[in-house]
Amino acid sequence: MEQAISEFLGDESTVRLMVAASEAGRPAVEAIGSDLLRQFGDRVRPNPVKQQIGRLVRPIMESHGFEPYKRHRQTKSTLFTAGTVYRRQPDPIISVLARHRFDAPVDAVRRELCEVAQNVIGNPPFVRRPGVDWSRLLDPSPAPHDMQHVQLAFSTALDHELSEQARRRLQALPNGQITGPQRQRLAQFHREGQNGRLPSTLRSALTFAALCATGFTRSETAQLLRFDQRTVSNLVKKRHLYNASPAPAVHTRLPLFQFHSQGLVPKVEKVLPRIDAAIHPVGVFNWFTSPNPDLALEQTDFEATSPRDWLLHHYSLEPVCRLAASVAVATPA
Repeated sequence: MEQAISEFLGDESTVRLMVAASEAGRPAVEAIGSDLLRQFGDRVRPNPVKQQIGRLVRPIMESHGFEPYKRHRQTKSTLFTAGTVYRRQPDPIISVLARHRFDAPVDAVRRELCEVAQNVIGNPPFVRRPGVDWSRLLDPSPAPHDMQHVQLAFSTALDHELSEQARRRLQALPNGQITGPQRQRLAQFHREGQNGRLPSTLRSALTFAALCATGFTRSETAQLLRFDQRTVSNLVKKRHLYNASPAPAVHTRLPLFQFHSQGLVPKVEKVLPRIDAAIHPVGVFNWFTSPNPDLALEQTDFEATSPRDWLLHHYSLEPVCRLAASVAVATPA
């Protein structure tokens, strides 16, 4: 049952309720007691189960930019008698960069963030969605309410990716030992950049975070495709839909490149399973949207065409599937 409760707590609608309660100065669990009882019945009434729910809530709230503020506060709940009040952490994206020791100028991060966001959204946009003013995401004042979910999704994915980058670099060191020169080299990953650009490692992490923050949730995908959420989940499991989320068992973030205004890119569900699951999401995005010299026809004036545009024009599926199966496994720094 713990897995089912974990998935319930991580659902977008559940998180929104806990965030709203927290912003009102109330315990997060106060907002979800009735829903838990409706979903799981009396199985969630024993104190050990409720305590476990409280432990599961904390990392979810922290991943969405909140921190414990007041504990053991009385609730107005049919299930919980007390719970923790969470408060929003200041500037979640800048806080993530500071935690990972990136001392990048805010203006440089803002420029790069706007650039990668436009890239993963598409120009013109791959699919219509409500617009976000990405230039305001790093403003010192709290983000407007309609941008907070984007900010939180972005900072969560950024934190995950920077942690993964650090883990991969440490694994690459012989015997896990760090010498003085190696330590200096690792520190360069946080400083290197050319012509005023951010380090390549940070640019890659920002692109990954933008893929997640702009991607469709399960409910949004179900609405666009006119499916139910269970069908969407099954398509993700079969890799007929591509999920970039760092926590696929709990969250779903489906990058926009696989969609267009009418739904899915034609036959993309036949191409996605051919791509090695070990390919990094940024690599998958780059492959799908970059012109490929092996995809050129008289109809394209023999110009290289991206796999996405090739599928949108209903050209032969076979060459795209062949190329998808041959994409090399690589992860950004």
